[in-house]
Amino acid sequence: MKWFKHDSNASIDAKLKRLRLKYGMEGYGLYWYLLECIARTVEPHNLTFELEEDAELIAAEVNIHRDRVEEMMLFMCDQGLFENADGRITCLKMASRSDEYTLKLIRKGNGVQKSSGQAPDKVPPIRIEQKDKKEKKQREHRPFESFYEAYGYKKSRSDAEKAWKKLSLEEQDLVLACVRSSQWRAWREKQKKDGFMPFPASWLNAKRWGDELPQITSDDGDLYV
Repeated sequence: MKWFKHDSNASIDAKLKRLRLKYGMEGYGLYWYLLECIARTVEPHNLTFELEEDAELIAAEVNIHRDRVEEMMLFMCDQGLFENADGRITCLKMASRSDEYTLKLIRKGNGVQKSSGQAPDKVPPIRIEQKDKKEKKQREHRPFESFYEAYGYKKSRSDAEKAWKKLSLEEQDLVLACVRSSQWRAWREKQKKDGFMPFPASWLNAKRWGDELPQITSDDGDLYV
């Protein structure tokens, strides 16, 4: 494939926003690099839209630690940016964003193949090692302690932990981004000083991380941002 369509408003896609929220531009850049890796292997005899490189090879190319590359790739699969079938990474939606020549091949009936059709001894190694069940379960929720420490108002821990576990992964990521911001910390200190700081469980249950925070100024007149 010579090229694929890249929408000019791709950056506002919710899945890519969550990717940037968690991994910044490092994760965003890796996403587009992986798409390029997939696209350059698409040929008339290979319409699998499959990633041939494994995490180790990719890490060497992009100069990011292998474990971090693997973590980001797993996150992208969890978000639905790629498909992960038994450790084989594909991006089948690229079929609709291919160059004209590739689209013609697909329309002629070749279709998008689900596997490469290679002999077992020729199949590239598994792209991402499968985690055991315990590790998979641990990925279902972010550590509660990360939120509790950042919130900075340790009241009714058990209630707060129950409220935390009710949140989705996406919501937990948004909460952590909020309580780690300097603007929120300034608001927290003012609330505590005035005696109006909500208990963490109440704050979570009310989904107040989405509230627009007022601008807070320090004693010397500087604005917290």
